[in-house]
Amino acid sequence: MSRPPREGPSGLWWIPAIAAGAAALAVGWAHYVEPRRLELTRYEIPLEGLRPEGEVTLLHLSDLHVDHLPWTPQQLVAALGADALAAPLLCMTGDFCDRPQALPRVEAVLGGLLHAMALRAERPVTALAIWGNHDRRVGVDALGAVLRRLGVQVLFDAAVRLPGGLWVAGLGERGRGRDGLPATLAAVPPGEPFVLLAHNPAVFPRAAAAGVPLTLAGHTHGGQVRVPGAERLLGHADGSRPYGPGGWYRQGEQALFVSRGLGTTFLPVRWNSRPEATLIRITADPGATPGARVPGRV
Repeated sequence: MSRPPREGPSGLWWIPAIAAGAAALAVGWAHYVEPRRLELTRYEIPLEGLRPEGEVTLLHLSDLHVDHLPWTPQQLVAALGADALAAPLLCMTGDFCDRPQALPRVEAVLGGLLHAMALRAERPVTALAIWGNHDRRVGVDALGAVLRRLGVQVLFDAAVRLPGGLWVAGLGERGRGRDGLPATLAAVPPGEPFVLLAHNPAVFPRAAAAGVPLTLAGHTHGGQVRVPGAERLLGHADGSRPYGPGGWYRQGEQALFVSRGLGTTFLPVRWNSRPEATLIRITADPGATPGARVPGRV
């Protein structure tokens, strides 16, 4: 009596191979491609009380984390493009690097950028910055010395008036949910038009309640690795999680913009969250408010 033939290898052997290949492609994309796909976003926002001579275009950068920045200084300038370089105002909302060893690269990257912006604008560029949580770990004294050499003014619970009348206020980063919002707002004369720079967007409900018309923030990296349906699991646990995807948010007539940032931290990867630089045109529009104009979330 003959024996039945043995079954050959499973016909599904190719499934693990395809899965392994797809995983390798995903890792390669997240490490080599997505972190270099810089997106320049553009918006125009009215600010009540701003006079026409105070209108300005600002370049908003956040979370450079130059330790893992995938561009050389020259490549970053090229990636930003001519329109970004022509902005007369640069606003940076913190997290320049993760380690003291990266301070020379901070100087090289920002120095190259400011030089290119000055050449493009044919005039000195006003550069303003605030600290992020990583900057405090690196040491704000050493980092501050680098920024001062480059002509960058760091705002810590302080404000500065631009020539046209717009004020820019900078919120001091203290960590653990502590900040100096009352002191920062007190630095702006009552009734004057202003923009608030804040690293962590978690301050927005309090800032909006205090009447801050427009807040620019970062910190979340747009989630950095965004897996559909898992944003709440992967976000920060410091109050910024509702703002993880980045973009525009509003509370009444007040508006918040959260940048996805330029760099990465912990792991040099991005997924479904392209790096971002933003051009914002602040315009004079009597009676208009930022919250009424932005395509944000209520």
